[in-house]
Amino acid sequence: MLFDDHLRLLTGRINPSADFATSDISCLFVSNITCAQPFAWYVNTSGVAFPVSTWGGRATIKPTLPSYLRVGVYQDQPIQNAVTEHGFNWGINDSTGVFVPSEAGVQTDFSSARYPFQYDVGGYYDTGRFTVPPASGITDLNRRGRTGFYAQAQQTVWRPDPSTNHSLTLFGGVLAATGGFQDYPLSVYAGGYERGPFPSRPNDALGFEATYVTVNNKAQSQVINTFQSLGLTAPNHANEWVFEANYRIAITRGVDLGPVAQYVVHPDAIGFATPRPGVDHAFVVGAQVAINLGEVLGLPHWVRLN
Repeated sequence: MLFDDHLRLLTGRINPSADFATSDISCLFVSNITCAQPFAWYVNTSGVAFPVSTWGGRATIKPTLPSYLRVGVYQDQPIQNAVTEHGFNWGINDSTGVFVPSEAGVQTDFSSARYPFQYDVGGYYDTGRFTVPPASGITDLNRRGRTGFYAQAQQTVWRPDPSTNHSLTLFGGVLAATGGFQDYPLSVYAGGYERGPFPSRPNDALGFEATYVTVNNKAQSQVINTFQSLGLTAPNHANEWVFEANYRIAITRGVDLGPVAQYVVHPDAIGFATPRPGVDHAFVVGAQVAINLGEVLGLPHWVRLN
């Protein structure tokens, strides 16, 4: 941190997930549809996915305490998107380009505002190589350059007691592809998150979110070809809805249990070598157990400021 905390620099083996197109709510849901970014962020680019790290750096300029301008440059290394292939391969021989995100926003929290908020806009430029599905008829498989734009809003609208975090926060956002072939041209999401939904359960939380995703026609054509090659009836849709509701139960310090229900309309079936025909809807129920050993053991917290 330099110039009385108006400039923050970070470099090394890092991941962009904590710095761009994210929020303190995005990963409180069980599915990865918005964690840490809208999932199309990882599919549409060669940037590494959380929690994988790569070589990179970012700079944050803070004109005021809640406002910021941020830009980063990260190594494209798609092989390391698979966590099992990461290991200690810290070389650059597998690099395919660089991922350059940028963001401007303003943000407060429960310690600095009665009704915390976060508003940001940003975009990315990925110089890495990408391929286009064969069904597109495009034969150039060494194409480069993809761009995208996003905007997010998060606002606490109800907080009856400013001495606690009991509150209701509404959120929403959009991620749109603006250049280069990308599987999911548009993602739009919105939802709500209530902390302390019952007086007797002040540390519990209740969340709901809905996400609408469009599928690139060329990618959908590839799915249709896969179905037809197996003699199956292909789906006739190219858009997807994902809904999730979850309740986070605070068992004890550092231990949470999260029952969850998810409903998917028109699963896209991208990436399935043997897709199931006639599956236009999917309903999933389950539970997540989250254990924070630091909190369980009462260890001190080291928090990196963004």
